[in-house]
Amino acid sequence: MAFQFVRPSQTAERLMCKTPWMQRLMLAYYRPIVEKEVGLSRASRLDAILCVGGGYFPCTAILFHLLTGASVAVVDNDKNAVFCARRLVRQMGLHHHVLVRHSDGAEVCAKAYDIIHIAMQISPKEKVFHQLHDSAHKQTKILVRIPKAHLERGYQPFKTACQQRDSIRQPAFSNIHATGLYVR
Repeated sequence: MAFQFVRPSQTAERLMCKTPWMQRLMLAYYRPIVEKEVGLSRASRLDAILCVGGGYFPCTAILFHLLTGASVAVVDNDKNAVFCARRLVRQMGLHHHVLVRHSDGAEVCAKAYDIIHIAMQISPKEKVFHQLHDSAHKQTKILVRIPKAHLERGYQPFKTACQQRDSIRQPAFSNIHATGLYVR
């Protein structure tokens, strides 16, 4: 089996849950990335947002809330990650705005959401994407992060027959090449 970035990401996020200065560092790292995704999706406080694959430190979900004021639901299939993420969100005082649940993205019904964000580490990404796409209401926006070419082997491949509506290049310092926008 090929190397996957999931384990190293989990290890780093576990450390961040316990270290406030690392949390600030990661929020600063991801802020320009999520700002671009907020712009791409035209997210506002009126949107119901779902982040699939929040991990131990649901940085993307936290930033979507902080940047838009929207309520954000986070799902992750790792019970330990959910436990840590809930504790962290509560410590940050965001537990009324960022709800973390244990669930597999491939089993989530997306009807209640206007915007869905799929993390790069999700596996199997295509199955999760199609479950969310097929269960979403019309005009739901789905954001999918695409890794840089030299890092593609470390993530699940993503191919879909659904037409990408738009995309935005991400900052050169990140491991993300672009974020694709799909609309149901």
